[in-house]
Amino acid sequence: MKEKIKRLFPYIAFFLALFLTIGGIVSYFFIDRYEREKMLYLQSRVKTADVQVESLKLAYDTIAKTMFDSVINTPHVVELIGRAARGSEKEQDLARCELYAYLARLYGSMESHDVRQLHFHLPGSVSFLRFHRPEKFGDSLQGVRPSIDSVNRLRRPVNGFEEGRIFNGFRHVFPLFERGEFIGTVELSYSFDAVRRLAQQLTDAKYDLILDRNVIDTTVFADERSNYFPSALSPGYLNDKKVNGGHHSLFPQPLMDRLNALYRPDFERVEGDGKHHIFPLILEGTGYLLLLNPLESFDKKRVGYILVYQKDTQIVKLKNNLISVLVFASLLIGSAAAFITYFIYRLRKQHTLLVKNANTDKLTQIANRAHLIRQIDYLVKHARRGGYPLSVIFFDIDHFKQINDANGHRMGDQALIDLSTLMKNRLRESDIVGRWGGEEFVVILPHTNLIQAADLAEKLRVMIEQYPFAHGKMSCSFGVAELRNEDTDESLINRADAMLYEAKENGRNQVRPDLR
Repeated sequence: MKEKIKRLFPYIAFFLALFLTIGGIVSYFFIDRYEREKMLYLQSRVKTADVQVESLKLAYDTIAKTMFDSVINTPHVVELIGRAARGSEKEQDLARCELYAYLARLYGSMESHDVRQLHFHLPGSVSFLRFHRPEKFGDSLQGVRPSIDSVNRLRRPVNGFEEGRIFNGFRHVFPLFERGEFIGTVELSYSFDAVRRLAQQLTDAKYDLILDRNVIDTTVFADERSNYFPSALSPGYLNDKKVNGGHHSLFPQPLMDRLNALYRPDFERVEGDGKHHIFPLILEGTGYLLLLNPLESFDKKRVGYILVYQKDTQIVKLKNNLISVLVFASLLIGSAAAFITYFIYRLRKQHTLLVKNANTDKLTQIANRAHLIRQIDYLVKHARRGGYPLSVIFFDIDHFKQINDANGHRMGDQALIDLSTLMKNRLRESDIVGRWGGEEFVVILPHTNLIQAADLAEKLRVMIEQYPFAHGKMSCSFGVAELRNEDTDESLINRADAMLYEAKENGRNQVRPDLR
């Protein structure tokens, strides 16, 4: 955290320098005419808004680098990408499935932090795995995504805004190496919505994004263009349904319709010149500002604008209240710097907690039921698509109530914890073990048929029976089922559960595979 705050210092210094510069200029021209004072004030608002947006993007740049270093650029992920880069199409499919299963939980946590894309590519800018659209892969992004082409060419990380085949975003593309060999790239992208929502927590402003229609038409998949709709400011620009708008208490939709109708001539007059602009407007006694922040893509091409709508009483009162304006500006700039630092800290802390807890059982620190349900649904689909076996073990602790009654609930909880630790240490990295509820557990075994699963269950049964738990000896009953053509994810679990029930009915401490 200290390193992140240290990186933020230059931007805080820039905020202070900006404030002092504006204050000096406005003070010098204090007795100038109203129009000059108004011009200086509007210039300050343009610069402040631009600094706020850039600083917020910097916060996400920092988080993206941290995510890559800590959870993406790991030996297992690198091994999978390396296998795919050198392998056949079938080997690539297996690596893709394993990579998705390995990072799916992490991606779910990333989404909650407004990560819009986690996208792996093979050398040559070939899409390997889009976590936001896992069914779309194999297409070439060469010439479509300059950022990926740049990393393929220069072998070093890049970042910047870029439209994609499906989503746009503030992209961070990193090279991947295995023992010094370049094996592909990975992209972490934040949507504009991430910047917008954080910015709107810092200021009473409404942030929108509009993109050049030509950029959308020449880049986005045809079946994804329905995600965009014409901008109210100009038919030559489009809004992204997934990142724009949202409720804002100060800017209800009827007000936005009126503002956009009034601002449209000004926007059409300056659109495409690539410069910052600010348009003041007084409507029914209330002052409003529209700030246009030009948005460049990674390759320095103009692709649209970040729009900032703000209410502002100063444009009404500025002639007689310039000093108040300076105080307001200082508070705004100081508050923005303080809040940005605070929110970076909060985001980092929340990210760490979410990665750990979002899909984890609080007591045993293994997968919880919700995560198991999502994983079994995903793995059933991919087992059918890939034609590989998939098995499930459903087991619970025999006479668990007696353990609690004889030793107390704290000892019962410790038994659950110790059992979970045994499972994690015994199972493969690709296997998924989780707590279904109470003393019931589920193990999902990709690429494992019924005989192999039953053999594993028997080994687990013996291991548990022989393990010296703190309260004494303990046993478990096991039900095993393999995926069939007619199965759903629910029926597969239910069959394993039925086998568990049969094992318990026939004396417990045994394994019952579904051989019917």
